[in-house]
Amino acid sequence: MKTKLLLFALLIIASISMSQAQIAGIANGDGTAANPYQIGTPNELIAFKTAVNTAAGTGAAAANYVLTANINMTNSGDFSGIGNATNVFAGNFNGKGFKISGLTLGSAGSPFAGGVDYNTGFFGFIATATISNLWVDVAYYVSSETSLVYTATICGGLVGTVTTGNAVINNCKVTGTIFSESTAASAAAGRAITGGLVGAANALNIANSTLIIINSTVNATLSSKTSMATSGSAICAGIVGHVWNSSGLIVNIVNCSADGSVSTTANSSGSFAGGIASTITSANNGIVKIYNCLAKNTISSTGVSTPTAYNQLAASGIGHMFNAANEIKNCMLLNPTISLYTTSTAMTYGLDRVFTGTTVTPINIDNNYAKADMTLQLAVSGGAYAPYVLTPANIVKEGRDGADLGSDAVGEATTKLNAYITTTPKFPDANGIALKTWIAGALTEGVTSVKQFELKPINYSIDNGILKVNGIVGSKQLRIYSVSGAIYKQLTVTDSYSTLLAKGIYMLKVEDFAPSKLVVY
Repeated sequence: MKTKLLLFALLIIASISMSQAQIAGIANGDGTAANPYQIGTPNELIAFKTAVNTAAGTGAAAANYVLTANINMTNSGDFSGIGNATNVFAGNFNGKGFKISGLTLGSAGSPFAGGVDYNTGFFGFIATATISNLWVDVAYYVSSETSLVYTATICGGLVGTVTTGNAVINNCKVTGTIFSESTAASAAAGRAITGGLVGAANALNIANSTLIIINSTVNATLSSKTSMATSGSAICAGIVGHVWNSSGLIVNIVNCSADGSVSTTANSSGSFAGGIASTITSANNGIVKIYNCLAKNTISSTGVSTPTAYNQLAASGIGHMFNAANEIKNCMLLNPTISLYTTSTAMTYGLDRVFTGTTVTPINIDNNYAKADMTLQLAVSGGAYAPYVLTPANIVKEGRDGADLGSDAVGEATTKLNAYITTTPKFPDANGIALKTWIAGALTEGVTSVKQFELKPINYSIDNGILKVNGIVGSKQLRIYSVSGAIYKQLTVTDSYSTLLAKGIYMLKVEDFAPSKLVVY
């Protein structure tokens, strides 16, 4: 009898423990690394956000999550901001190659009124988190009044702000449109900051922090705007908008590409637009290292610039660099057009194919290629845009657009960049990340890196237990997993494949394609 009572008590305790590990609205998983919470529907995604952002979700902000299907949020209303200033997301989110589409916040005609100092993205705030294998398609339009000095409206496609270090963003993709606007009072020094992947990286004075962004892509329309009369900066870039207030923060951007467009408009102070990153401050020795990246976006910076210490304009393929310890290596800048508009001919900053900087101390640049026929154009005081020619007289730091960039054809530059990878196979500071090879101006699989997913559905059908897979181009590895996660079949297939499956539930994975759940009745 005592034994039965003991077993009964243990069952009750186990039941209580399980219920404490569950999140309301998410049926499967317990948040551990071995059994992550599984998210496959709009309601489960909403439940995930609710758990992370509320006290009821204690522990949810540091748990493990996986997507199990593509999710369309079109009919779910505005959705953004997983993790907030109080409950920062510090867990592990693996998208498994699936896409979350229909993510909205406000609209072009009516931006979301974020109030004072608004900050958002698909994830609002992250710290010591890992986000991987995820594609988000967004339409984010945010406007807020940054009424406190040096605060900002911040919006990123994937993450609004990285608040503490040792975070990783790996193999992620952002598409769509992102717009941020600051309408601060005239006495404020507010900013509008937009980033394709990350709005702002800010270590909040926590020393020795690291943000690693690898193998990720952005193809989006990005813009920032400030409308205050004085002291307002518009900041925007393809991968990371702004790195600031950083106590030894190191940001590594490796094997990433940015396409689409980047634009900034400021009525006063600074207007900074960059293809990969935008403004990178020198505060407390923050450092950004950009290796093996590609910028193909159109860039435009518009602002009112009277030459004072606070009025700055910059537009370039990489961005605006303050710190001499920053590095730009093995990058390709194929931006078709970089434009700058100002009301003053005495610009304190300006245009460049690669980057602009405020110091004559050389930063570490090497083995980069910039498109020789890239259009650089300048307009002054309402005049028409005219070509802007880089000469030693108007280059702040001699050599930043210099001989190491060359004027080769893209194919020749690709050969040179791949030769660099042969001698420098891994990025030196970010846990030995393998550099990817280049083909005709695009990043492709490196020798030892994991192939970047293309995120397209597998063309398959099931009839009377017979699985047919079509549309495979070339030889691809195909795996079929059982419901327990064990490999049921594994082989290399070409063009098409068919096999008979017993009744059950399976997961089908072909390289370059998003995985698909199979149910055989």
